[in-house]
Amino acid sequence: MKIAVLGGSFDPIHEGHLQMAKQVLQRKLADEVWFMPAGRNPLKDRVVSDYEIRCKMVLSAIKPYRKMRCSTLESELPVPSYTITTVKELKKRYPEHDFYWIIGEDQAVQLDKWKDIDELKSLIRFIVFERADSDSSHNDDFIWIKDFNCPASSTKVRQGEFQWISKGVLHIVLEEGLYFDEILRHHVSKYRYEHSVAVAETAMHLARVHHVDVMKAYIASMMHDVCKEMDKQQMKQWMSVCFPEYMDMPEPVWHGWLAYEKLKRMGIYDKEICSAVYHHVLGDGKGTLDKIIYVADKSNPKRKHDITEEIKTAEKDLSAAMELIQINYQKRKAARDE
Repeated sequence: MKIAVLGGSFDPIHEGHLQMAKQVLQRKLADEVWFMPAGRNPLKDRVVSDYEIRCKMVLSAIKPYRKMRCSTLESELPVPSYTITTVKELKKRYPEHDFYWIIGEDQAVQLDKWKDIDELKSLIRFIVFERADSDSSHNDDFIWIKDFNCPASSTKVRQGEFQWISKGVLHIVLEEGLYFDEILRHHVSKYRYEHSVAVAETAMHLARVHHVDVMKAYIASMMHDVCKEMDKQQMKQWMSVCFPEYMDMPEPVWHGWLAYEKLKRMGIYDKEICSAVYHHVLGDGKGTLDKIIYVADKSNPKRKHDITEEIKTAEKDLSAAMELIQINYQKRKAARDE
């Protein structure tokens, strides 16, 4: 059989990867496509998600396609993962197959950085996906697929564009709490990021105390202020379309509703997470997670005032802690006004 291998971090696998595999199969360039999650890509400096989780996402994404496989070969090979090592092992284990290697045009232009590239070219042929706007010169040794135009990328997904991943992969992302740190860094300032991380630490502690899903507390905390520093004009546009009934409310309270809308646009519809984000500003939510996020937002280590009493109260009674937070806030306000 002819086997086309698509290697990568797959952190996460997205629609672009699937479209590449589908085109290779549709053009009959291979009988099967094997997805090959890398143990660690020597050309990348970011820390990737756990190997087992990335494989789990690949298996979920390719489940509907009978001619796609997930190979865990690179988990058995030395780290870092060099393609030449992988190809030699593939040919050793499966001498009956002919192997091809799928890459994008961005990888093709840096093949000179790959380990033992000349030997690698003698062992396999590359299938290269060329961008629609490309003006690159073609290497006749490669098989070119022209005008590939899928805007999806793992970077975009890790910044919150979850529309490029399947429902199964999204379920794993939420289950494992993947990428929310990167999403937050992409949308807010360092100050707001550090505040949200402190909220998450407090919320997860309270979630454990009150037997609430800790991962939901983490996600709600990391997303609660994701729209707080949104461009003012964009905020007004979103509010006028999504929450026209609240347009007369002060702008500083808008970000909770906008973050709720952001969650929905990302495909996150979990009722507890969405409710906690929606209600966190005014503290008018009735659920346990609603109260946890409100308390954690108002009482976390990044606050300048002493939060010891508020946290101890919250560990016993969240509603009492919310009342205490309001009382202490009024006291501090009165002190400042004197």
